[in-house]
Amino acid sequence: MITSLAAGVDPRTVMGRAGHCSEAMTMTVYAKVRPVMDAAAAELWGQILNDKLRALRNDRALSLESLGQDGFDGSGGHDDAPAEADGG
Repeated sequence: MITSLAAGVDPRTVMGRAGHCSEAMTMTVYAKVRPVMDAAAAELWGQILNDKLRALRNDRALSLESLGQDGFDGSGGHDDAPAEADGG
C-alpha cells in the first residue's frame, strides 16, 4: 500500500484497499511515505513555477521588442512625454 500512496493514489482509496477504518489511520500507518510525497510535490511545484516564470519573461521580452529595444515606442522619447511646441 505504501507504493500506492507514493504513486499518488488518494488516501481514501488506499484506506479502502487496506481495510483501515479511516484515512487518518492510513496516513498514520504509512506516515513514512509523506517525506517522499512532499519532495515529489515540491519538485512538481518548482517545475510549474519555473515554467510560468519563463513564460512571463518571454512575454515581457516580446512586448519590449515590439516597442523597440529600449522599452519605448521607438520615437526616441517616452510614450507619455509631452510634444514640444514650435517656439517660432
